[in-house]
Amino acid sequence: MKKHRAIPQAYLTVGELAKKMGVTIRTLQYYDKEGLLSPSSEREGGRRLYTHKDVIKLFQIQYMKNLGFSLGEIKSRLPNIERPEDIVHVLTAHANEIRGTVTSLKDVLISIEELQTEIEKTETVDWAKYANITIALQAKLMYLKIRRQAHFNQNGGRKT
Repeated sequence: MKKHRAIPQAYLTVGELAKKMGVTIRTLQYYDKEGLLSPSSEREGGRRLYTHKDVIKLFQIQYMKNLGFSLGEIKSRLPNIERPEDIVHVLTAHANEIRGTVTSLKDVLISIEELQTEIEKTETVDWAKYANITIALQAKLMYLKIRRQAHFNQNGGRKT
């Protein structure tokens, strides 16, 4: 690990990284302790410094955590991002997931817009239709979460 007197411009302190990524300093310290995300560098006084690459790694950790993976599972499945082809693989998996999500939610969006138009015209709410759309949306979101987990397991989460 490199040591610096002053903070180089390309580095973030633990506090800056926590703020930018919406996590606590304690979380970053815990990830370091568990070997998930260690700082790339350190100031002479011991202040932890993170690079842009560390930001990407933290995003991957948060992404997998949101999919429901435990920290142990994340540690074993964290994608390698050392080579350009590794990055292309990860980005391709994310792009494919986003395309699938957009396609899956289009029909729910159409239903919502149709209900909105109907309510504006009739000035009444068909609660049964509203509930059905809400149930369909909830089912789609659950399906998408399961599909993301499966897709990640098959394509995006292998160490290479």
